[in-house]
Order: sequence, then structure tokens, then C-alpha cells
Amino acid sequence: MIKHIISIACVFIIVISVSGCSSNSESDNANATQDTVATYKVNRGEFDWSGNEYTSVLPNQKEWNVSQYLVDDSRKCCSVIIDNSDLKSTKQYVKSLEKTGVSTVKSQVTDDKKNPTLNYLGESDSYDISISYTGGITTISITKTK
Repeated sequence: MIKHIISIACVFIIVISVSGCSSNSESDNANATQDTVATYKVNRGEFDWSGNEYTSVLPNQKEWNVSQYLVDDSRKCCSVIIDNSDLKSTKQYVKSLEKTGVSTVKSQVTDDKKNPTLNYLGESDSYDISISYTGGITTISITKTK
């Protein structure tokens, strides 16, 4: 229960912190206005990594459980929250990104046994990617730059 509350809080923090990536959204609903088209969902099954233009360019980490995601096409961004990750799998995911041509802008890892964290910024030809890990939750944010 606490992980879900933390996950929901992380979604809202990411939405606010990703440059200009905010929306009028409701759980399990797609809202459309002239200015904003955003989708916010609590995932109730398999997440389709190839189902949108943002995550389709990323490697699929099949053992991760995507609990929530936000896609805001008007702001050209997407955020995904994984609630069953660990530091090791998140590090491996960053390495798999680098194999696909994503270059690292900045990376910071704290291997503290009690509170390990990872913060990563990467970029490709047309996307900026931010990954953070803390407390068993990995958050991936993708912003289209072109």
C-alpha cells in the first residue's frame, strides 16, 4: 500500500519536474482539449512498451511491472513508474540504453545498502531520457526533442 502511495506521489512530482510536462488528467481516462492531449493510467495488465512513440524507442525490461504511466503528446513527453525494480536491474537498464545509442549526460549512483539510489540523464538524437531509482521504484521520463 505504501509503495502505491509513493508511486502515485512520484508520478505527480515527475509531471511537475519534467520541463513543461504537465497536463489535465484523470486516472484511467483520456482527456482532450484544444491545447492538451494526455493519458494517465494505472496499469492493470501488461504494459505495451511499443504502444507509444516514447517507450517504443527504449529497450523493454520484461520483468519490470509498470504500475503507472503518463503520456502527454502536446508536451511531447512520457513518464513510466516501475514498482518492483531494484538497483541492479536499473543499472542494467541504463547499460542497455547505452547500447542502443543513448549517450550519458550525467549519472550518479549511491550503493548505500539501506537507501541505494540512481539518477541518470541521457540523450539520443531525438529524445532526452531521465531515470531515477530509490526505494524499489524506478521512474523513467522521456521527452521528445525533435
